[in-house]
Amino acid sequence: MIDERFIESARQIRKRYMDLQDQLDDSKKNISLMVDFVKTKLSEIEVIEKEQFKVAKNNKDLEKVSIDLLSKIQDLEERENSLTKRVDDINKKIENLKKEEIDLMSKIIDSYPSMTRQEIIKEVHSRLWA
Repeated sequence: MIDERFIESARQIRKRYMDLQDQLDDSKKNISLMVDFVKTKLSEIEVIEKEQFKVAKNNKDLEKVSIDLLSKIQDLEERENSLTKRVDDINKKIENLKKEEIDLMSKIIDSYPSMTRQEIIKEVHSRLWA
């Protein structure tokens, strides 16, 4: 029977993984919202491009339209950067959890040399969901 400290470590890894999966699910929702935001901003940019540039009467008007256009583009970039950073952070944490899982499995294998890998996996799984 595998020592409880190993099982508890496996529980903690699984819990953190599930939390990260929830965060990724939230990020997927945010990506969907981002798509809607991008569509809106693109529509606004098209309006600026088609209408406002045509009606700009002088350099001052063109400058105002250009600043407005730049503002819309910066909004897009800031949202995209924020979302990308969040997803990258989650992915790094998941990679670290994978390393922890591999290390834990190595420790269990070393501690229980008479058990096969499959036997270890079976016991850990049965105790995680018990």
